[in-house]
Amino acid sequence: RRARKEPAMSGKYAMVLPLLFLGGCSFLDPTRATVDFNALSSDMTEAQVMAANPHLSWKCDEDKQNNHLFGQRVCDGVPNSINDAPASRIDYMFRDGHLSAVLAEYPPDSYLTMRAGMESRLGKSTDGTPRTPVSFGTDQLTTWRTKGGLVMTSRTAKNGQGNVIVAWISNREMNRWSGG
Repeated sequence: RRARKEPAMSGKYAMVLPLLFLGGCSFLDPTRATVDFNALSSDMTEAQVMAANPHLSWKCDEDKQNNHLFGQRVCDGVPNSINDAPASRIDYMFRDGHLSAVLAEYPPDSYLTMRAGMESRLGKSTDGTPRTPVSFGTDQLTTWRTKGGLVMTSRTAKNGQGNVIVAWISNREMNRWSGG
C-alpha cells in the first residue's frame, strides 16, 4: 500500500489564509482602516470601537477640538484609506463612555470612490438635510439610514471646507439634537 499523501494545506494551517485575508489589509497596509457603518451603535464603548482597527495609531483625549459637541472624548486616527477610498482622518466621539459620532475626512478626489463604496455597503442614498450640529460646508446633503444611526455627506465633492466629511451620528445623539 502506498502512503496517502497529505493535502498541501493541513487542518492546522487551513485557517491561516482566511485570517490573512480578513485582517490581511492591516498586515499589508497598517494605515488602512475599515468602518462598518451598519454595525456602529451607541452601545459601543471606546475599547470596542478601537478593537476594529487596532493597527492604527490612535490618540484619545478630551474632545476640546470639537468643543465637546458629540461628547467628552474623541479618538483620532490617521489612516491612508477608509474602506478602500483614500482618506486623511477618522475621529470617533464618545459621550458618557459610548460612541456618539464618527467623522471621516476624504480629499475631494476620493469622493466618487468613497460614495460608490458607501452605496455598495448601505444602498441608495437619500437627498435631504437632517437637523444636525455638523457643518459640511453645504446644505446639499445625501444620507443613509443605518440600524444605529444616520450617515451623511455632501452630495458632491465640492464644498466650502475643501475636504469631504462623512459623518455617522448615533440615533441617541440625533435624538439629543432634535429634542426627541
